[in-house]
Amino acid sequence: METAKKRMLTGNKAMAEAIAQEMKRDTNVFVLGEDIGKYGGIFGSTQGLIDQFGAGRVLDTPISETAFIGAAISAAAEGMRPIAELMFVDFFGVCMDQICNQMAKIQYMSGGNVKLPMVLMTAVGGGYRDAAQHSQTLYATFAHMPGMKVVAPSNPYDLKGMMVSAIRDDNPVVFMFHKSLQGLGWMEQLDAAVANVPEESYTVPLDKAKVVREGRDVTIVGIQMMTHYAVEAAERLAKDERRHRGGSDRSAVTGANRQRHHH
Repeated sequence: METAKKRMLTGNKAMAEAIAQEMKRDTNVFVLGEDIGKYGGIFGSTQGLIDQFGAGRVLDTPISETAFIGAAISAAAEGMRPIAELMFVDFFGVCMDQICNQMAKIQYMSGGNVKLPMVLMTAVGGGYRDAAQHSQTLYATFAHMPGMKVVAPSNPYDLKGMMVSAIRDDNPVVFMFHKSLQGLGWMEQLDAAVANVPEESYTVPLDKAKVVREGRDVTIVGIQMMTHYAVEAAERLAKDERRHRGGSDRSAVTGANRQRHHH
């Protein structure tokens, strides 16, 4: 059999495809946020959706995060499956009550009688000179709040599969996508921002870490870009080890240290 040709997508195209497929599958799924309609999301995560589904299901909102996240929470409590985009995670301060006191707690305060199947997707990370109020990666801030799932995919394949899982989940999910992995033309182009993404719908579990490289000596846990940096470091050290193979153990360690200092 011939090997199927790989279908390469950028991160933003993978996200938009996941959302579109779920919107086709389930009429309760809709999207709302700032610049997510005609503009397609400032980081491309809703590109093309308004042309497919119209302004009734792809809602451009005023600049009031408290208002539209609150609207999404209410819609989810009534049985819909909203996806609200908080444009930058840094803006969480103006809508924190809705996130941590409403979104995260309604299921508990109702004794489990009210489900809250919503996705709060938000852009994280810097690297393109957008200053301190637009460049944070607040994984731990949200992960330490009880009541919601927090996911941070590190490649386009996982961006699609985890978005599908997040939309189908009956719990509130904070979906953090890294700007550098969206593959947008106006940002630095990274190999990690493009990957083989199947056209059919699929899910990736939200509750499991992925082993991306097997080793013997140390376990490094990375999130998003740090995953890629850790793999790059491991590959450099492996090359260094091969160069020093046949020497003493001390020689190999010295080489590793020298590599670390230079990079």
